[in-house]
Amino acid sequence: MARRSGREKDIFALDIGTRSVVGLIAEAVDEELKVKHLIFEEHKTRAMLDGQIHDVGQVSKVVVRVKEALEREYGNKLSEVSVAVAGRALKTMRGVAELPVDISKDIEEDIVRELELQALQNALKRLREGSSEREEFHCVGYSVVRYALDGDNIKNLVGQRGRKIGVEVLATFLPRVVLDSMLSVLRRADLKLSSITLEPIAAIEVVVPPDMRMLNLALVDVGAGTMDIAITREGTVVAYGMVPVAGDEITEKLCERYLLDFNVAERVKRSLSEDISFIEFEDILGNSYKVEKEELIKVIEPEIERHAKLLSERIVELNSSPPQAVICVGGGSKIPLFDVKIAELLGIDRSRVRVRGAETLKVVEDATGRLKGPEMVTPLGIAVVARKGGGFKFIDVWVNDEMIRLVSLTGELKVLDALIPMGISPDDLRPRPGMSLTIEVNGEVRIIRGELGEPAKITVNGEEASLDSPIKHGDRISVRRARPGRAAFASLKDVVGELKPIRLFVDGKMYEFYPDVYVDGKKLPLKAPLYDRAKVEIVQVSKVEEVLKKAGVLPFPYEIRVSINGEEKTLPLWSGRVLLNGVEVGLDAKVRDGDRIDLLDLREVSYKVRDLISVAPPKKVKVYVNNKPIDVSWGETTVLIDGKPASLEDTVYNGAKIEVRESIGNGPILSHVFRVFPVEEILREKRGYIRMKVNGEEAGFTTPIKDGDRIEIFVE
Repeated sequence: MARRSGREKDIFALDIGTRSVVGLIAEAVDEELKVKHLIFEEHKTRAMLDGQIHDVGQVSKVVVRVKEALEREYGNKLSEVSVAVAGRALKTMRGVAELPVDISKDIEEDIVRELELQALQNALKRLREGSSEREEFHCVGYSVVRYALDGDNIKNLVGQRGRKIGVEVLATFLPRVVLDSMLSVLRRADLKLSSITLEPIAAIEVVVPPDMRMLNLALVDVGAGTMDIAITREGTVVAYGMVPVAGDEITEKLCERYLLDFNVAERVKRSLSEDISFIEFEDILGNSYKVEKEELIKVIEPEIERHAKLLSERIVELNSSPPQAVICVGGGSKIPLFDVKIAELLGIDRSRVRVRGAETLKVVEDATGRLKGPEMVTPLGIAVVARKGGGFKFIDVWVNDEMIRLVSLTGELKVLDALIPMGISPDDLRPRPGMSLTIEVNGEVRIIRGELGEPAKITVNGEEASLDSPIKHGDRISVRRARPGRAAFASLKDVVGELKPIRLFVDGKMYEFYPDVYVDGKKLPLKAPLYDRAKVEIVQVSKVEEVLKKAGVLPFPYEIRVSINGEEKTLPLWSGRVLLNGVEVGLDAKVRDGDRIDLLDLREVSYKVRDLISVAPPKKVKVYVNNKPIDVSWGETTVLIDGKPASLEDTVYNGAKIEVRESIGNGPILSHVFRVFPVEEILREKRGYIRMKVNGEEAGFTTPIKDGDRIEIFVE
């Protein structure tokens, strides 16, 4: 409130509108206001559009003139002022968020607040994505639409248990530029802000007092740039809204129709609400007009109907149905037919749509004689809100040594409100545990958890605080973000522990056998660090064969490994009898700690190629060559060791790669005969070309032969 010494109850209110600035000084007298001074001045240029200040310098000049005129009447300097911003300045946005929670613990209040903080920041992020890149916003209030627990709606999360919690909020934001431009105008006018509210809130304070809010009413503040809406029901204001058209569009229609300067058209439009028959004006070319009022109304009637239609649709959208009545304030509501069109479009009685002027209000005494008309309702409402200590609450606080300005419609501000513009999220407040290790040990899954981390620490003026802690102007908030825990670490020894040996006796000598430890099939030392999803195997000797191999008790090698046509084979290099605790057993017999193994009749064993492979004998056919019987062999087997020809009598060694190749083909051919037939004897007897016939037919080296064939070989 704006006060001066000796007049503590006086209030200086300014309504800085799209077309004009109204300033008044009122005195609070019991439950009423007495308006002692009132000054009204229009903008000379269109320095404001749709309720938003576009030319700070021009608007400041008008404010200064209004202020100085009031000071002259008032007799003292004015230093503090109460103002309002257009309802269209507010932006509403839904935000949702989900957080995983520990099902073994009750959900606490702090976790719910962190969830709401995330939803608010998500709403702010969506709002920024739909606006200009650098535009900033103040969160001035929010309400929770619903909570969710594991996907199901729930009234209250505190004390519940589940795996996932969620929330949906409806947040209200005020663009920073709106507040900054208003404060800039006031600074230039040497004024300090006492209180600030929304224009529809100011209007509803005087037109729809609390005892009337049980009714379902729509209050419409029709200005030059916007039509602001407030809906009441069941004792409270349930919704605010706005339509981005108003009186200036109607003025522009007159400009277009009659080629008028905007200010001239504005005067003509205002004259339509007066009790006159004709209106005289001059266009920009100097032509003079005298037009019947009814004719002018017909020119703008389509635009009036368009405005009424947009307004009615928005009211129904906000209220879900037509209200019981509509109350219109603001200078734009005086336009003829506007109330009639609204009633028709909403389908309610014409008597239920009324324009209310300030002179009809019972809570005010007008000592100026100028407090008349619906355009004076909002400035009066600003004064009423200021008298009640209402409007936005705004404070400056420091968060981690950075000053921020907070604004609220709902009253008390909390630490949570200060964290929204700072971008501090629940992830910054909740300690993240370090990465865990998931290890599989002999098929059993073990989880080695990382450190829990250190939770965030919030202080206000050095005292420990929470997200719900209240804050006030000048408070210093410190937020030390949560510190994540270190990732889990474990060596192989950490998961296998102390390895204990088993003791066995072989031929009377004691041997200790420690388990072998493998990680993903590789034998590693116990000090080796483990990694996530490692598979650890602890392997202890369990059979006689494993004991003999590991102990190395034989006087000769235990076995060799060879490959036969790519197939790996293991061949023992010894033979003998094995006694386990005095009983003869096989090599796969199980052993236990303390068992005794004795070896009898040991001897070394070696292998030849023929011991490992079976070679089929070559196939034979009997033919007659030059009338002599001859046996012809075909389909012989070839043996290679490490790629070199070998015989069946060669000894096999460790690592040998044996290949067995059989060349059967499709059957015997004539060339096979030359392996056994002495063709050189024929060549010694006569020189010339060799000719061959099979059963009297000419033949070549690849001619197939069969048992009993008669072959002729001769020289010509």
